[in-house]
Amino acid sequence: MTADNSTPTPSHDYQSGDWVLQNFVGLINRIKLQVPVTLQLSGLTVSGTTVAAPEYFRKLGDLIAEGMQHGNVSSAAESMREYFSSYAKIYDGQTAGSEQPSVPATYIHLENAVFWGSDGRTINSQGALWRGRLSEVSGFYLGALAKS
Repeated sequence: MTADNSTPTPSHDYQSGDWVLQNFVGLINRIKLQVPVTLQLSGLTVSGTTVAAPEYFRKLGDLIAEGMQHGNVSSAAESMREYFSSYAKIYDGQTAGSEQPSVPATYIHLENAVFWGSDGRTINSQGALWRGRLSEVSGFYLGALAKS
């Protein structure tokens, strides 16, 4: 809190990187905000749309299960879907208006993520579901890069 106790100080973990980005990701996780964002990492640029962590884990479970549907492993595929989707429960209680204090974010989740190498060329041709550690982000801006 500030000296006059009127404005709350955002929670952050300085070990996890930029506190502005950390609080922004916490907001994304609470209100399920989808925003185009571009991140600079060590020699790599990643651009995509933010996805709340619970939704990321549900989508990850779906992707893995879909990949396993080929062949005779449908029960294993459903188990994998449930396993990864269960991680969404970590974020229960961290929704807009929640009385429970939110845990500082340490990872950002993107969908339709495209990667650029240091030479400026795209590394992947299709967007990917991606999870990245905030402590590895050296810079960011709101907005997406376009594939050329």
